[in-house]
Amino acid sequence: SAILRLRLQTFAEQIKHLSFLQQEAMDTRDYQGAREYTEMAETCRLQRKKLEQTRDALSISGQRRAEVIY
Repeated sequence: SAILRLRLQTFAEQIKHLSFLQQEAMDTRDYQGAREYTEMAETCRLQRKKLEQTRDALSISGQRRAEVIY
């Protein structure tokens, strides 16, 4: 659905932004900040993975419903 695609896109943007902030923290030797950004990015990746699994499950069930109708 459009909402799932939008949320997936948002996660991708957040991960990209957090990766940038992590690299910037490393460049300035802010290792604690870099660690925090890494943890936040990993949380976003896990949430994105769950959302992708939901999307895939809905896609498979949607295909099955279409097969029954036709």
